[in-house]
Amino acid sequence: MIRLFIKLESAALTSELERPHQPAGSGLAVEVAHTLADQLAKVKKRRASEIQRSIEVRARAVGGHLRHWFESKREELAAAFAAKGLGGVDIQVFVEMPPSDKARWFQRQVIDSAHVAGHWADFSLFAGICQMRVRVEGHQVRYVASLHGAGRDPGVMAVTTFAEIRAAADDDDEAAPAAEPVRTTKDAFRFVHTESVDELDRRAHELGELLEEGLAEALAQLSRRI
Repeated sequence: MIRLFIKLESAALTSELERPHQPAGSGLAVEVAHTLADQLAKVKKRRASEIQRSIEVRARAVGGHLRHWFESKREELAAAFAAKGLGGVDIQVFVEMPPSDKARWFQRQVIDSAHVAGHWADFSLFAGICQMRVRVEGHQVRYVASLHGAGRDPGVMAVTTFAEIRAAADDDDEAAPAAEPVRTTKDAFRFVHTESVDELDRRAHELGELLEEGLAEALAQLSRRI
């Protein structure tokens, strides 16, 4: 009788302390996988948010350099034309950065310029443009620098350029002639979300060289048509 009580008590304790047997296919591994997937999704979402915040800060810093370059170059060109007695040349600069609804204009041209530079253009996180329009002797050249995501990695941004030339016409003229595309540069200015703003400031000369090369090509093509 004593042995029987000991055996029953032992069995009861064992059943409480040991994990009960799970039959094959009970779904325990799937439940763990769902928990793991939830954790990974949260980590990915948090990392994406951090990258987006970092990218926007750096993109706005680069956008500031773009604005400064275009406005300074407008003054330089106006002075150069005025020195030759051509004060009537119309030079305008337009800057469109988020939240402007015009910041994503020229997407087809931007995609083409990105392909030339060797990456895929992404407009989902941040996109902006700076453009210069020069009207002279019945012709107009529009030179555009685009700030956009580079590739499918959300942590990389790029600046590419392109230009268009056509006979001068009012912007709202429905009968305006089609623009002729001009390939300005073959490369891009790229930066990543881990670069500091100070480092981007030190690289401003690289951006300036890219923009200078592109504008020089655009104006050279314009001169051939006058």
